Amino acid sequence: MRTLCASIGMALFLVIAYGCEPHAGPLERIVQKASAPGGRATVAADVVKAVKDKQFAVGDMVDLAYDKLEKSAAGSTGASPDQTKSLAATALAGGVLDAIAALKNELPQGAEHEIFWMKVGRLAFKAGEEAFVNQRLAEAHSLSLGGSPRWQNEAYWLRYTDHDALVSAIMAAQGDRGGAIQRLQSRTNLDGPALEVFQKLTGRGGN
Repeated sequence: MRTLCASIGMALFLVIAYGCEPHAGPLERIVQKASAPGGRATVAADVVKAVKDKQFAVGDMVDLAYDKLEKSAAGSTGASPDQTKSLAATALAGGVLDAIAALKNELPQGAEHEIFWMKVGRLAFKAGEEAFVNQRLAEAHSLSLGGSPRWQNEAYWLRYTDHDALVSAIMAAQGDRGGAIQRLQSRTNLDGPALEVFQKLTGRGGN
């Protein structure tokens, strides 16, 4: 009886110690591919396949990609000191966003899943910001609006004015200043970073 109890105890210990992250293997294998040439496309294809095979939920990959960006990226502080890590982080995020776009007919769209779609939007922001501050404008544009049109609604833009500001700043940097101004003018309310960018683009106050 003692031997049986000891065996059960050891089994429980192993489950607790090593089973708390059952998807770490396939997730990390995908992460490693992000730094290779064509990493974004490879990540996207692998995520789509893994989600369809039910190896993990797409939300797991969203969280992991965001975490990698936070650890590897400079964000609004300026250019990243390690461009290799920066490129790998945005390739990973881009692959996840592209996979979500490809899976659009298989992902939940209802209002009860709004938190998930907000997280997709924040991943797009974080990745787009990282590419933008490192002067990778084309990549920044595709990332900042990546994932799916599902999260891109008025409520999101009004809640996350930093993202609205980022998209507009990228448009202006790419030569579409008029489109950036028009985008911000369409909001029912301008506040925070979005207002600051609008003021800078139009010369209506601000620095």
